Amino acid sequence: MDVIVEGKITKDEGIKEVLQTVLDLKQVFNPVLRITQDDGLLEGRIGFCRGGFILGGEVSNKENGWTAIKSLLEIKEGNYAILEPKSDNVPEVNQSLWIKVERIMPLLNNLPSSPDVLLVADTTKGISPAKITVSKLDSIRPDVQVATPKTPVVEPKLVNPALNNYQVEDNFKYGSGLSLSPAAITWIIGGFLAIALAYFFVGFLAHSLSTAPPIH
Repeated sequence: MDVIVEGKITKDEGIKEVLQTVLDLKQVFNPVLRITQDDGLLEGRIGFCRGGFILGGEVSNKENGWTAIKSLLEIKEGNYAILEPKSDNVPEVNQSLWIKVERIMPLLNNLPSSPDVLLVADTTKGISPAKITVSKLDSIRPDVQVATPKTPVVEPKLVNPALNNYQVEDNFKYGSGLSLSPAAITWIIGGFLAIALAYFFVGFLAHSLSTAPPIH
């Protein structure tokens, strides 16, 4: 791993300032913070993800997860180095905790024994950070946009050019879905009127012939 920033943890520059330095490195997607206590009895790493999340951690005695993270963040004097890993995923410091750093910083003097109070669902995305796996890292990258599915547009299908009417194929509706244009309606009404007039004319003609006097 390449060292980006390194320094000492002191009373003037404590863990809070170190965490802020990590957050300010926005060009690094998954920085790793290495912390070593002054007496050398405790050393470990904390894995981050761009966006201000802690993914997990480990210490030299093989503890990992929140227990390791808590131990490292409680160090008052020591050395630190912010590293840029070669791979997007460093499994040793990734237990998929997804703890927001901003929630930890006010509690540095009295960190909880369990991370449960820090694992709050991100309602803006509709998912819980604690349940996001490493395979979903790309979905939270700010430079990746997810396209919104478009509603398919149903084009009208010409049924009878002579009538100038259209039938829309829609599987979500009951019935034939037949739709008539104003011209087609006018044509049909005209046809009914013509039939009615013809029927009236034939009836009138038949009546006239039946009542006419016989021709001698």
